[in-house]
Amino acid sequence: MGLQEEILSRILSIAFIVAGILIIYWITKRAAIKRAETTNDFYICPKCGSLKVKMVTNLPPAARFIGATGSQNFTCMNCNYEGIAPIVHKEDIEMFRKDLKKK
Repeated sequence: MGLQEEILSRILSIAFIVAGILIIYWITKRAAIKRAETTNDFYICPKCGSLKVKMVTNLPPAARFIGATGSQNFTCMNCNYEGIAPIVHKEDIEMFRKDLKKK
């Protein structure tokens, strides 16, 4: 009976840890969605016009935590562009994309 209780205790501990991680993920995801809905400025790929750009930094997490800023390089998830990305106001995104097609 002692071994079964030990196994059950470990399974419950793992279940609580997983549940905690899922709750934190859900809260973080909801906050990101809410932030995206209220923001008016977006980074945009200067090559294809996609909003799916990811900031890439070589700074370690501790340096970013204290506010150190390195060069802000971006990678586009659509066309694999790497470099700087301009910030475009929400209302100007379509105009930016039309200007890209003209070039």
